[in-house]
Amino acid sequence: MTDAYIINVEGEQQDAVRRLTKSIANTESDITAKVFRASTPDTMEQDLKDMLCFDWRDWRWNWPMSPDEEGLDLQTGVYKKMYRADNQLKVIACAVSHMRVWEEIIRNNRPAIVLESDAYFTRKFTGMRKGLGCVGLSDPRGATRRSAKFHDWASQSKNLKFVPVVNEPDEDPVPQGLAGGSAYWMEPEFAEKLFDKIKEVGMWPNDAIICRENFLHLRIVYPYYTKVQGVTSTTTL
Repeated sequence: MTDAYIINVEGEQQDAVRRLTKSIANTESDITAKVFRASTPDTMEQDLKDMLCFDWRDWRWNWPMSPDEEGLDLQTGVYKKMYRADNQLKVIACAVSHMRVWEEIIRNNRPAIVLESDAYFTRKFTGMRKGLGCVGLSDPRGATRRSAKFHDWASQSKNLKFVPVVNEPDEDPVPQGLAGGSAYWMEPEFAEKLFDKIKEVGMWPNDAIICRENFLHLRIVYPYYTKVQGVTSTTTL
């Protein structure tokens, strides 16, 4: 059985969580899932202090929180754009939530699936072979930018493949990663590399730092295991 963590803000989106857990049962997936308390703007400072894999005294958010901070990051070669959220602290809190799950993966020293409450399983998950690092499980449609191009490329064959290049040559080189952060499988060794990257470049949104620009061998799978339910995001509310 594979552990899975369902990141959920306490008291919110309970119907989505129920649909997610039911989809795991209905697909007879080899998953042991538990709901994981999400960080919020009110709890994220203490949550960072409680982490062992991350020294909160080195806390450094390194992503635009206003349009005038947007631009090309010379260290990584990606173009950073502010996330469209009513409260940028929610973007930070979401990243902290994922970081705390990564720490759990390291502590337990075994792979696990990271899920947001809007994920939904569409086929049986039986596990991943060792050595893949991190694998995106989600259908990109409705979950990420240029999703049609992403899907057209992914659906050409049934196998594991590297994250596609979806940026056009004449556009800003924003990070190219998984199909959002709603569902991905991760090994402890990859989680450790993520914390090393955070120490190097600072904290980014979770679905930005897990990108092919930072991790060239980042993978996705087709057919997909999950899709998004289409509920309103708690980050962009």
